[in-house]
Amino acid sequence: MDIEVDRKKARRNAPKDLQVQSYFGEAIMYFAHEYKGNANRFTGRLNNAKFNNLNSLVGEKHILCLIDILNGVELNGAGCPYGPYGIGHTGGRRYVVEAEAITCHAGILKMPMTTSIITENTTYRNYYIYPKMIPKSTIAGDIGLL
Repeated sequence: MDIEVDRKKARRNAPKDLQVQSYFGEAIMYFAHEYKGNANRFTGRLNNAKFNNLNSLVGEKHILCLIDILNGVELNGAGCPYGPYGIGHTGGRRYVVEAEAITCHAGILKMPMTTSIITENTTYRNYYIYPKMIPKSTIAGDIGLL
């Protein structure tokens, strides 16, 4: 999924430095939500580029998804995303996103990190593969920015 994050989030007085980063995770559940309160309290939290009129959020149903985001995702030399975790990993961060932020499904391809004989001590790397994957076109998401 692609999420726009502020790369300077830790610096309070710095101007925002927004960048779209790609995150990989497991969808736990989908649900519909309708906010009936005051949209003004969310002004600093929501991406204003996406929601030009925050008051349009009030009374409108949104399809949301609870995601278990995988941490430790990196890019190899060819620019393909990989990480140490597979399906069912629960050590990441749980995050709620609008369903439209989920750009596509992804598979996990478990590959040994050796070119010699595979034994029980062989370590593996999980590659996160997805349709229309283009090497070096992904910016691996920093889980600390969520």
